[in-house]
Amino acid sequence: MIITEINEKIPPPLRFLFKYAPNSQLRHHFFGYSIGVLEDLCEQHNYGILELEYNNAFIAPRTLTNARFMDAESAYAQGYRDRPDRKERFASNLDMEILHSRSSQKGIEFLQDFYAKEHGKYYLAADRESLAKQLEGKD
Repeated sequence: MIITEINEKIPPPLRFLFKYAPNSQLRHHFFGYSIGVLEDLCEQHNYGILELEYNNAFIAPRTLTNARFMDAESAYAQGYRDRPDRKERFASNLDMEILHSRSSQKGIEFLQDFYAKEHGKYYLAADRESLAKQLEGKD
């Protein structure tokens, strides 16, 4: 089993991936990867999402007997978005709350504006295929 931290602020189906650079300055909300990217990585390596506990994802090989794997949408809803204490525990995320009520395209527009100072330092897509195209042409 692997436990990995995700950027919980960015809901599926959006895909966000921070471009690592040796002297990168991580800042509030600008780090890591979204659960959508984690789901893509799991598929590539025959893993699955078992559970999300706020911003910690538990994944395991799909060969694990009797495991109940979840898609990113379900894991995100159960493990973060629909948790009754989420807004209190993650009060610093309230400025990103709008992403839960926007379409993918509007969510991308919001994030591009929100991360304007970080232009070129991340990948952002509405779906797996769009992210794959960006990664194929990566710097």
